Amino acid sequence: MSNTYQDALAGPDEHRAGKPIPIRIVRLNADHTRRAAGSFTAFRVAFELSGSPAPGWRDIFGREWKNVHPDQDAEIDRHYLVTICPLRDIASVHLPALQKAVASTNLAYALHVHERAKGENRHSTAWKEERKTIKELAQQLQFE
Repeated sequence: MSNTYQDALAGPDEHRAGKPIPIRIVRLNADHTRRAAGSFTAFRVAFELSGSPAPGWRDIFGREWKNVHPDQDAEIDRHYLVTICPLRDIASVHLPALQKAVASTNLAYALHVHERAKGENRHSTAWKEERKTIKELAQQLQFE
């Protein structure tokens, strides 16, 4: 099995539609970052993503994030990755942890898409073979 995102995407047609584009954290959005309700020290920090992740990517991110930082919540809100934390901890704790979770999510999602495509290809091949067998049989039959 592939162990890198690029390996998971490798194949005879590198530019085939349907291959996932990796999500990246591109910046902290200051306009969407504000003090968390009822807190003097915590902020609702919005990191802008390079795109709006697919539902499957979001599900995998939830699992990956809990592996990286089990005591901290993070959520995807459209094309933002949002967490609540003190501003002083963003650069040293939260951003590196979020980047690690996003990278592992990209890998896991690419592998998921790759495996799903292989399964769909096997199903399609089996269906085509079945159709071929039926057509051959139909041609061999004699009717009055």
